[in-house]
Amino acid sequence: MKKEEDLDTGFMISSFINIFLVLIIAFGSSSLSMPLLIILVIITMLNAGYLVYKAMNIRKKHNN
Repeated sequence: MKKEEDLDTGFMISSFINIFLVLIIAFGSSSLSMPLLIILVIITMLNAGYLVYKAMNIRKKHNN
């Protein structure tokens, strides 16, 4: 299989969103309110879970 087929647009968009959210959390932690930071951390964790799930599916495809 081609690498382009495995890394679909959803995976790439999710990766960029995760990078963006982590940067917001890192640089905005002193100026943002605590409830907003908690929401951003939860969204980042869910997004990271999606990325791990997609990576495991890609690995399964390559092992078969």
